[in-house]
Amino acid sequence: EVGQGEPESTVPSAKEEAKEEEAPAVSEGCAHYRRRCQIKSPCCDEWFDCHSCHDEKGGKDGKCWQEMKGTVDCMINGRETIGRYAVKRVRCNACGLEQGVNQTCEGCGIKFSNYFCADCKLYSSQTEVYHCDKCRVCRVGKGLGISHFHCDKCDACYSLNSRDTHRCVERALESNCPVCL
Repeated sequence: EVGQGEPESTVPSAKEEAKEEEAPAVSEGCAHYRRRCQIKSPCCDEWFDCHSCHDEKGGKDGKCWQEMKGTVDCMINGRETIGRYAVKRVRCNACGLEQGVNQTCEGCGIKFSNYFCADCKLYSSQTEVYHCDKCRVCRVGKGLGISHFHCDKCDACYSLNSRDTHRCVERALESNCPVCL
């Protein structure tokens, strides 16, 4: 007990110390995607911030491109890429827990991103993203019938604004367009 003439203790309580300590900075991902987890590459078992980071580095010391060359999961438009749909594990940037693919960390509860698609294994900081089951990809927009439509002949999604003027090109995204390459 503190007497009348004695100063009160200046030692901060545990609660005050916790307030003063800043929470450790959580990595927000890479230049391609803002998210709070890394993915484990199914072809090389290495951790990357995203599938694009894997592709830029060629996987484990460039070996993925040689080892996985020609496999269905690792070829897009004739170039090798991570088998994004085969990703099964993520690691939380806040607590380091390795876990199955999901939107929030099973360990510390942080949300990995604003948008998450379990089909595409996509984590995005954007909020207006939708998944098209026919395209098998996520796209920026409010959704089918809201901002976009899917053309079955082209096998691609387009803005609703272009619906009346859209000219179909069969399997448009599978062609070797010089602009797209």
